[in-house]
Amino acid sequence: MYLRPTPRGFAASAAVALALLGPAAVRAQPVGPQPLYVGLGWQAFQFTGLGPVTFPATGFLLTLTGPGTVRVVDGGIVGDVFQLFVDGGAAPALTTSFPNPALDGTDTGALDGDAAWADPRLGRGTLTLGPGTYVLTFDVTRLAAGTSDGQGYIDATLGTTAVAPEPTKVASVGVGLAVLFGAARRRRHTR
Repeated sequence: MYLRPTPRGFAASAAVALALLGPAAVRAQPVGPQPLYVGLGWQAFQFTGLGPVTFPATGFLLTLTGPGTVRVVDGGIVGDVFQLFVDGGAAPALTTSFPNPALDGTDTGALDGDAAWADPRLGRGTLTLGPGTYVLTFDVTRLAAGTSDGQGYIDATLGTTAVAPEPTKVASVGVGLAVLFGAARRRRHTR
């Protein structure tokens, strides 16, 4: 039996497991970073207060065989902001967004990474990395209103995520090209 440590329930879970199944039932948190499996979906991380996340406290170990994309999203309640550090860097490689401060503290009901990523109210960020092995760690820099803990989700895939241009940008490029084409055509006819 494996009990997943959580900030609030670890001590109680450990006590119950110890009483029911003996010392072998209680596993300590892994000593090194937890593996972040590429292409296998979202993995949760938990935090209590500001600063480093509490689980996994040692971060995630990510190995990419080619260029890859890492996605991070707030889980459930609007307003948490995370910084993602790569290999213990002094500066964050990514800071998640906080899209709508007016909704701070709103419970979205998103209970997994897919639901959280699909909800535009939740903060998120995307980072592209080249092939290699990385240790990814998080700091919580802002808590949602009325909360002292929570969770987020991280996902890694091979390949890079192309960002589709916004329709307004496509339209303005089209208008610009039409104006240039029209000006060039008028110039040819006036000569």
